[in-house]
Amino acid sequence: MPYVMFGHIGDNHLHINLLPDSEQKERAQEIYDALVEKILNWGGTVSAEHGIGKLKRKYYHRMVGPRALEDLRTLKRLFDPGGLLGQGNLL
Repeated sequence: MPYVMFGHIGDNHLHINLLPDSEQKERAQEIYDALVEKILNWGGTVSAEHGIGKLKRKYYHRMVGPRALEDLRTLKRLFDPGGLLGQGNLL
């Protein structure tokens, strides 16, 4: 499967983009999930300065844990009590 890997090698911040054709999409997701699992087990993150985004949202809960997620939601309610900003986003 074609891919590109680039990033900030000096601080171990790599971007890995799989480029599957239409028949490889399911396999690409399996590979990506396996990479995320390894990265999180090593204490890494699935995102850094670019934010989490919608595609990586499902990994965020595991990355930060329930306590941090609730803390972030508390901050969100303080700064946006009406829930007007980022509608449809996690935070």
